[in-house]
Order: sequence, then C-alpha cells, then structure tokens
Amino acid sequence: MPRRKETCWTWSTGARGSRVRVWERTPDGPLYIGVPQRGGGYRMVALRHRDKERAMREAATLAARRQGGGSLDGPVTVAAVMDLYLRATRGHQRPEHRAEVERATELWSRFLGGSFDVRQLGARQWEDFTARRACGEIDARGVPVTDSEERRPVHARQVAKDLKVLRSACRRATMERRTDGGFLLPADPTRGLALPAEKNPRRPLAGEERFLKLLAVADQVTMRVGRGRAARVEPSYLPLLLRLAGDTGRRIGSILGLRWSDWRADQGTYGRLRWRAEEDKVGREWWTPVTPEVRDALETARRRRPAVGDVLLFPAPNDATRHVARQVADRWLRRAEGLAGLDRLPGGLWHPFRRRWATLRKNLSAKDVAAVGGWVDTTTLQRCYQLADEGTMEAVMLHGRTQRAQQG
Repeated sequence: MPRRKETCWTWSTGARGSRVRVWERTPDGPLYIGVPQRGGGYRMVALRHRDKERAMREAATLAARRQGGGSLDGPVTVAAVMDLYLRATRGHQRPEHRAEVERATELWSRFLGGSFDVRQLGARQWEDFTARRACGEIDARGVPVTDSEERRPVHARQVAKDLKVLRSACRRATMERRTDGGFLLPADPTRGLALPAEKNPRRPLAGEERFLKLLAVADQVTMRVGRGRAARVEPSYLPLLLRLAGDTGRRIGSILGLRWSDWRADQGTYGRLRWRAEEDKVGREWWTPVTPEVRDALETARRRRPAVGDVLLFPAPNDATRHVARQVADRWLRRAEGLAGLDRLPGGLWHPFRRRWATLRKNLSAKDVAAVGGWVDTTTLQRCYQLADEGTMEAVMLHGRTQRAQQG
C-alpha cells in the first residue's frame, strides 16, 4: 500500500462541522485550503499564493462565515455575531477602518472561539483578553505568542479598539430580530465592562519652531516619477502638505484626498476648501475658510502644476488616478525631520500638527474650532487636542493677581 504523503505545514480553525484547514504539500510550495463537505471529508482548493499568514486569515474568515451561516435562528456564537456585524457595516466604513474591523473580528473568533456562546460573555473573558493582549501574549489576530522573547506589548488604546469592535458587534446583535420576533441578543453582554485607558497618554504636539524648521527644508525632499531609465527626480508635495497640515488642522488622510475642484479661491476672504465625506474619518463633508498662507501655497502649487477640475492635488507619482499613499507622505516627513536635525516625536507624525493647530486656538469658541478642524463634538477636541501650555498656564496663575490689582 503506498505511503500517504505527509504535509510540511498545516493549520486549522473553526468549530466542528465548520472547520477549515490550510496546508502546503512541499516546502515553500503552493498552499491549499480544505473546505468541509456535508457528506464528510474536505474539498481541496488551491489558494494560488504562498503567504501563510494570508492563508490563515482566509481560513479564519471562511470558518466564521460557515459557522454564522447567515441565519439568525442558530446559536448566538461569536462567529455568527461577527459575521452579522461585518455584513451590517459593509459599505459604511473607509477601507483602512474596514481592514481594522476585519482584523479584530478575526482576533475575536480565534480568542473566544467561533462556537463560543456570546450570551456567556462576561467580566472574566473581558479582563482575560485585556491582560493577555496588553502584554503581547496574543497578537493582533488572536494567535498565541508562546515565546516570551517575541511578545510585543501594546498600549491600552489599541486594546480598547479591539474591545470596542466586540462591543459594537454585540450591540448590533441586540437590534437584530430572530424569525420568531425576539431579539438575537436580549441585552449587550459587554454593558458595564470598562475599557482600558492610558494613565499617561502620549499626545505629542509640534511646536511653532519645529513647524518652521520643517517648512524651511521641505522643498529639499524629492520624489521619483516614472520607472526605469525614464524615471526622473522632482520636488515632492511636502511643502504644500505641511502647510495644509499646520494651518488647517485637518487629518492627513483628508488632506491627501483633496482635489482642485475642492479649492474655491473666489469664496470667502481668502478662499474656501471642501473636505470630502469619502475622505473624512467621520464620513462628513465640510466647507472651511483658509488662511492667506494656505491660499498662497495653493496658488503657487497650481502655477507649478497647472490643473483644473476634479484632478487630485497630490496624485501618486506613477498613477494620477490615485492620491499619494499615506506611507509615502510619512517617508517624506521623516526625511525632512532628518534634514532639519529634529528628533522624532514619540507617538505621532502628522497628528502633532493637528494638536498644535487646536491648542493655538484655545481662546476661541470651541464649537467653531471643532467645525473648522473637523471634530463632530467639542469633548474630544478639548480632552485630546487642546493641551495645556506654559503661556496659558501662567496667564491662569496671574489672572487672580491682575483682578486684585484692578479692584484695588
């Protein structure tokens, strides 16, 4: 009898009846996925790639879907709740946010198990996850990290993000009805469970001196346009990016998504900018006035790169239909930091400019500052972006003395 050929690597996930297995038959060879059949056994499918991490993600996603089955009358399992949440939010999230949510749903399917009854979720599982995720005992996809040397601890903010996905999925399930009229979940099992918070959150702020130093060297940062022998070196978009980041207070994602049709030089005192909903973190469209410096920077850029209509302000060097990738803009800013002889700010790259912009406007109406900077409420603006500084702290201390002098 011929000897059965052994596999070199295999991995499986999912509850019984919905288990999915991936494997390779030769070292570094093609990967295959085994899908369980109703009559027993597996149907083998070639994945057409050799990325094991990707194969594991695909297997976990497929197992979760099979376990959920798209029905609301089965067990209230983690797989079913996560699949329901993903389907309910499809098309309502930006690509990067969607990718984070999909990663977190995979994490929970692994950590709790796809067949875990969500109604049994309580403080024990919540706190166990918080401790293990924070110390790096489990990674971003829920895979246990057995080697202590390879564990990478994460901040409370990241742990809270993962927990929020679980909470959102459970709350969604409390709004879905079964065919008998009852709710899928009668109550949110995460209700009352506290999210971890940073005791000393890192909120770096880019000061005026840092901003001016970066602007002074920004035009020295170049980009490569074209491929092969036809490639050429041109000035990057960093000067305009920095000016917009420093003088509008907007997120870098919204800035990169700007188009020339969003710039209205004939409106307002110095012109107005439209921030598109599809590029905004909160999915809202905004129209805001600009400073004279922003107007001059935009007009200078238009003279150097004549463009009108719906053309991107920051097209990718080799694909004008897409804007520059965030990672490319990050590299430009890192180069400018090196040219200016500046140390990196711990815990921030572009956001410190947003925080600087908000802090400089602490004396103005919080509602107006939120509307111009793109915050939907003033609570986050005042708690996380408008930081205390020496100037205003000293003014607070001297205020009483000034009042006494005026009364005397």
